[in-house]
Amino acid sequence: ELQRFVVFTNKEDVIDRINAADSVTQNFIEISLSLRSVGLSVVDNHRRREIAYLGVTQSGVIWQVARKRGHWKTLNNTVIALLEEAYLNKWIYIRLKDLFVNLESMKMFTPFIGALRRTHYEGVELRASVSKKDFSVEAKIGYVQIDNQLPFSVYPQMLYPLPPPPTVASTLEPKPFVEASVIIRRTDQPNVNHFKYVHVLVQKMAVNVDLGFVLSLLDLFSLSDSSSLLEAQYVENDIEFTGQTLQKIILPTTADEAVKRNFFDVLHLSPIKITLSFNIRSVGRHKLDKEQSVGDRFLQLFLHSLGVILTSVQEAEMSFSLFHLEYIAVTWSKLIDLFIKHYRTQGLVQIHTIILGLDVLGNPVNIVRGVVAGTFDLFYEPIKGSVLGPEEFAEGLGIGLKSFFGGTVGGLTGAGARITGAFGDVFAKLTFDDDFIDRRQQEKVKSNKLGSKFGGFFKNVAEGVTGVVVQPLKGIKEEGAFGLLKGTGRGLVGLLVRPAGGLIDLTSGTLQFVTRKTKVGDVDIVQIRPPRFIGKDGVVTPYYPNKAIGFALLNETDEGKYTDKDFYLDHIQISDKPNFLIVTDKRYLVIEQKTLTDGWKSTQKLHFRHFAYEAIRGDNNVYITTDQAARGSKASQISLSSESLAEEVKEIVNKGYKIYEEFK
Repeated sequence: ELQRFVVFTNKEDVIDRINAADSVTQNFIEISLSLRSVGLSVVDNHRRREIAYLGVTQSGVIWQVARKRGHWKTLNNTVIALLEEAYLNKWIYIRLKDLFVNLESMKMFTPFIGALRRTHYEGVELRASVSKKDFSVEAKIGYVQIDNQLPFSVYPQMLYPLPPPPTVASTLEPKPFVEASVIIRRTDQPNVNHFKYVHVLVQKMAVNVDLGFVLSLLDLFSLSDSSSLLEAQYVENDIEFTGQTLQKIILPTTADEAVKRNFFDVLHLSPIKITLSFNIRSVGRHKLDKEQSVGDRFLQLFLHSLGVILTSVQEAEMSFSLFHLEYIAVTWSKLIDLFIKHYRTQGLVQIHTIILGLDVLGNPVNIVRGVVAGTFDLFYEPIKGSVLGPEEFAEGLGIGLKSFFGGTVGGLTGAGARITGAFGDVFAKLTFDDDFIDRRQQEKVKSNKLGSKFGGFFKNVAEGVTGVVVQPLKGIKEEGAFGLLKGTGRGLVGLLVRPAGGLIDLTSGTLQFVTRKTKVGDVDIVQIRPPRFIGKDGVVTPYYPNKAIGFALLNETDEGKYTDKDFYLDHIQISDKPNFLIVTDKRYLVIEQKTLTDGWKSTQKLHFRHFAYEAIRGDNNVYITTDQAARGSKASQISLSSESLAEEVKEIVNKGYKIYEEFK
């Protein structure tokens, strides 16, 4: 409510201060901008692939209560969970010891009194206001995620916010990923920027990078293709620059530094916590980019020279303290220097966390941290619950035991999984088989199921035995007599190394499974959307979800066998199982989902070179007349559930066959 005061004074300075205070609160311009979601796609159209996708989306559901006129307070996670459950179950009342809510009238009576609303943080919220004295900006970003869109990347999600520990999350309220506030005071001096208040808050995040992504970015921003075109322009700029006097080059910069100042009353950047992972493996890089740049080769040589396992870091936690300045006048260059020095110094101090985060060491820092946190929760959570009541005590005891078990057992098994996984990488390198190394990494990325680890072990044993014959034949086909010698060596080494490596991978996968089951508060982060499909012409078109899904299905079929060989054209779902039919520029495939592992396998396929002529439909079937080589194959008939579906399948298959005939 408004309060009015009457002031009697004959002092002009008092009146000036009152007028100044009033002018600050009177905004003559107010702008609000709200975006539900924003997406940014990074595309290399020369190589026809999407490298990364940045998604800024709205947060999950939050509940707020009106505390003052126009002010809404976000409730904590425990209350939000109760209200959301009641809302979805269409309850009218919630009456507990410390919570009383009427959901029909959307009002809360305990612990706060006021109206309720169910909402969320938008992807981007921006508010700007202008008064005679100030210019202010408030910005909020709800949720940020960056996906690695390269096929079979080691880390499909490169950046995403991390939730707080579950033992404290219940008492906290949800926060946007980034919050920023800036107030700029108007001044009469043109060469002074007066920042009354600058505040930035960033939540804890995970950053995961693999070598394949780094090399792809280097390729994208490489100027090797355009350097010859820009060379003439660079020469002209250099000639023009050399014609200037030294005084003209230096003095303007010096003058700007001398007179332009930024005065900060308060500059506050919140502490930043990062969980960092880095891996030098890059799946299929030798096949995707047959002509690598010199920079690519140098970077790979440098990293691999450090050792096979000494450049893989897992979940190294780094904490940077707040960056805080008060009542300071600095130039922009000086401020940037202070900023870099602050974070560089703290980064160097924490270099041990990266070293101890190496896979070969098992990240002992995380083990100690997990044991300490679990032991603390084992005693603290029951005590906290006993203050509230017997039910809360039992709940706190359960949370404490789970946290203790996850911190101790989960930490030890996680360390064992990292160490055995590192030695598994060594054994994979000893096979000298790039295809095997890629396939092994693909299986690690795609599937977390325990059954897939056992399947991988038996597959390694079988391939080790058959490789004695298969590898020499493959070498003859690729490189002749020299390939025979290489293939024989690979086969003999693989006979010993592959079964041993498979056993190590099975052990590592089992320990990882135990770690995931015991970990408290672990959240599965999924891909925002499948990678963009880009046509043969390399033209970037609007994003079509159906094309992207079909392209992703082709990449995941038969362990990525057709990623480099075929070009996706179309697909259709042919049963509720689900089964799909995919058509490429070379063949059609009928695929189904694997049972024990993630991914897809082809159950029926036929190359278009075996077609005698176009497919025809007969009732619920599609028939294909094949040449002598494929005669009698079950792939010559596709059985479907309806005539309309059979007609669609016939059209899609014939479209692929016509394209094959046109360009073969």
